[in-house]
Amino acid sequence: MAGAWFERLVKRSEPLTTEPPADLAARIDEATLMPSPHGDKPRCIVMLQGLRGFYFDPDSAGKALRRLAPEMNDEQTARAVAHLAARVATAQRNAERPLVEGDRPRWRDWRPLEL
Repeated sequence: MAGAWFERLVKRSEPLTTEPPADLAARIDEATLMPSPHGDKPRCIVMLQGLRGFYFDPDSAGKALRRLAPEMNDEQTARAVAHLAARVATAQRNAERPLVEGDRPRWRDWRPLEL
């Protein structure tokens, strides 16, 4: 009887929100993303603070985010993975964008400084 009461007292309660923890959201916002648009299937390497880099896919992202915040429930993990997926999609879209001719100077446009 006392054992069951103690288990209920010690049992962790589920978070009341479906939002991922604020520190994890900040880590996702600060993640380094390296898209690789070459090949038949574009891939993106994600490097989060405190973890090694990994190729993004929803399963590996979920496992990595759970390592950073083990207290998250399934709904919070799904929202965090969706947030990271949106960042990866933006990075891949930007990587596939062709450079415009006027984006950067060319080496042949170099001129010596005039003193």
